[in-house]
Amino acid sequence: MPMQKTILSISSQTVAGTVGNSVTSFVLQCLGHRVWSLPTSLNSNHGGHPDALRQPVDEATVEGLIGNLEANGWLAACDAVFTGHFSSVGQITIAEAWISRLKARRPDLIYCCDPVIGDDPAGLYVAEEIALAIRDRLLPLADIASPNRFELEYLGGHPCTTPDSAAELAKLLQVDTVLATSVPSGDELTTLCCTESEVFSRSSPFLDPVPKGTGDLLVALFLGHRLSGHNDAKCLERAVEITFEICRQSAAAGADELMLIENRNLLTTAT
Repeated sequence: MPMQKTILSISSQTVAGTVGNSVTSFVLQCLGHRVWSLPTSLNSNHGGHPDALRQPVDEATVEGLIGNLEANGWLAACDAVFTGHFSSVGQITIAEAWISRLKARRPDLIYCCDPVIGDDPAGLYVAEEIALAIRDRLLPLADIASPNRFELEYLGGHPCTTPDSAAELAKLLQVDTVLATSVPSGDELTTLCCTESEVFSRSSPFLDPVPKGTGDLLVALFLGHRLSGHNDAKCLERAVEITFEICRQSAAAGADELMLIENRNLLTTAT
């Protein structure tokens, strides 16, 4: 039985739908881990629907929520921090300070940064100051980063059009493990796991349409398996296989959200 880990997950939260912490927390819990879910924004649903209310969480609240975890003595039990969407540079500053503090206390703490700044074909969908703050302040602290093709190109400053170019760009981020997702390779999409000494890759057929939240699902699976003690090759294999199967079944059913509940058996038996 894998050892249970505790993860502080800092990202957006939707009332309805499967993106952000609504995916990350569920997947990590299915894999047997404890999750503290801290919202950076409260959203009615993701922006792919006609109507969406997005309410950023003010910085004082974000600071206060983490501060009370500390005051109660709980942060000492934190094994990993995950960050995704941010609504302001101020939120990033708070996250940077707390992650630095936690890593100073526990050098073995894992920080996974999902740089949620944009995607194809829309491009950048946060303010540029947020994208730059993630690049300059959070990535240097990360043990794992999980950019999609667009984000890797933006953060690395060079074109990313093939798996080979993605592997080269991953080195420029200077993060121990880079999980590069949605990299085109013929009629497939490739996900690469790039470390200082090795590059693993897994490809899957291109699906269209794909429900929102696919990236959240994949990185949560990868992180969850890493925390369960699996090596990078196994983490990548399971993350890509399960993500593709859930996306395939969701698309086949005509669902506009990831069918996580219906496919929870894939998650709970994944360890």
